[in-house]
Amino acid sequence: MLAGLKLLGVRPKAVILLPAYICNSLVSVLRESGFRVVFIDIEPNLQLDVDKVVSNIELYDVNVLVVVHYFGISCDLHEILIQCRLRGVTLIEDCCHSFLTSEDGVSIGNVGDAAIYSLRKTLPISDGGALQLNKPLLDAPVEVFSSNKSNTFVYLAMRCFERFIAKSRLVNLYSPFVGRLKRKFFVQSGTNVQGSIRTSDLLESMPSFQLKRYLGNQIYLQNIKSKVISNYQFLTKVGSDDMLEAFIPILKPDCVPQWIPFLDHSEKAVNWLRNRGVGASRWPWHELPSEVKTLEDKYPNSCELDRKLMLLPVHQSLKIDDLEKMSFLISEFRCHLRSNQK
Repeated sequence: MLAGLKLLGVRPKAVILLPAYICNSLVSVLRESGFRVVFIDIEPNLQLDVDKVVSNIELYDVNVLVVVHYFGISCDLHEILIQCRLRGVTLIEDCCHSFLTSEDGVSIGNVGDAAIYSLRKTLPISDGGALQLNKPLLDAPVEVFSSNKSNTFVYLAMRCFERFIAKSRLVNLYSPFVGRLKRKFFVQSGTNVQGSIRTSDLLESMPSFQLKRYLGNQIYLQNIKSKVISNYQFLTKVGSDDMLEAFIPILKPDCVPQWIPFLDHSEKAVNWLRNRGVGASRWPWHELPSEVKTLEDKYPNSCELDRKLMLLPVHQSLKIDDLEKMSFLISEFRCHLRSNQK
């Protein structure tokens, strides 16, 4: 993100309009780097209201708008792009959940001036992120990869160890205790961008050998797409009721989601499933900006979605046994709720 802003000529103190439904890791980095951040509430369908976007741009003299394609589900950018162009606002697409999603045959992230990706959310790699520039600053669009510079072999060893722990069932990797340990570890080991990473470092970072191999294998990427979509469709078969309903029952063509979201009216499903060894989650959950969390009257949709959207994994490594287990536990959870209501 920082490299993209610099290459697009956006200077510190510029005003950046972010959806309030966002993780604080992005917000804190922008603020620490001297940018002014303002929030806009999203709509209940994960889209942005164009009129509200225009009002905020004019009210706060916005220089940059960041639009998020949540969970791999594309955001409608047609009218938003027109309004940004009319007002000279830079448009950046956050495609961190959406690396393999396409729309009308075009890969997501090609509409705005730039797009950022988090490839490690889709591929089994240690690489951090990727930046794509769509604005013709040079003779042609430029792709810039940035790695988190972790050792690939250490990453693979850690994944194998994690797999062993999961298979042995010695520890529930999704328990609240383990979750707190992970968050503490990531906070302590996280990189403070301000003053420690130069944009030139990001530009010079090269993708790992794993990433090069995966990106050059179209059959592998297509297999991921097919498997993820199949997993998503399997889990939609658990159906919907007044307690738990599939948020998006039918995917658009070429939509490759990171998760399958369910609207959990009880707000209890995530913890219930995690205590039973299922990697259910919320987003941004612990990373919802405190400014948003404490102003629910101003950002009601973002706060409600953070509480009520239960996310289940659909990644390519899931097997039929994993899917059947999740399906069974969802049925059990519904029975649990009904019995408590009597």
